[in-house]
Amino acid sequence: MLEWAGISFGEDFTLKLQKSLKKLALMSGAKSLEFMGKIFGTKKDYWIVRGVLDYIEEPEGRDYDMEARGTGTNAHVYWVTDNVLNDWI
Repeated sequence: MLEWAGISFGEDFTLKLQKSLKKLALMSGAKSLEFMGKIFGTKKDYWIVRGVLDYIEEPEGRDYDMEARGTGTNAHVYWVTDNVLNDWI
């Protein structure tokens, strides 16, 4: 319905985004991904994705005053890219 109203990224870009998210899911091992949106920057635009990882890797010198990864505010992992044809970081 949104596309009918003229609100969409277009068919070509939507296909590129879908393929990019599938690649991210395979490379990261995320069990779920959610497209959060696009941030319009002054020099570049950024695409944001949120996900949940199956595994939890803890840094060696972790500060135990912070919440553990995978719980609370750290339940999700975020990825960003300025071009969906490039890798997500």
